[in-house]
Amino acid sequence: MSSALRHLPPVILFRKDYVSSGLFTRIQALFMLDLIELSRIIDKTPDDFFPCPVQYLKESLSWDSDTQSRMLSHLTEKGFVDVKRMGLPSCRYVRVHIDKIEDAIDQLTDTTT
Repeated sequence: MSSALRHLPPVILFRKDYVSSGLFTRIQALFMLDLIELSRIIDKTPDDFFPCPVQYLKESLSWDSDTQSRMLSHLTEKGFVDVKRMGLPSCRYVRVHIDKIEDAIDQLTDTTT
């Protein structure tokens, strides 16, 4: 992907090859899109983390807590997101690494062509 496209809003970067590349299942891709959109509308910490409460994703976006846990675990293992807890009361914060996702897709699509 050209570096010029990396500077477009993240929703533009969410291409169909998130699934067709084999990097994500459809459900994982939808969850990732929700995280990307959430990261665009919520204020971030200086190190790019944003609050991502379990209850918010459950009530507003219909992601149950078990699915959230599985998806975030999978995305963390791949290095596409970081998750930490901060504050009192404790709240989950997430940082999305769009560049890492795009690089992984580029590598997958380069090896299949």
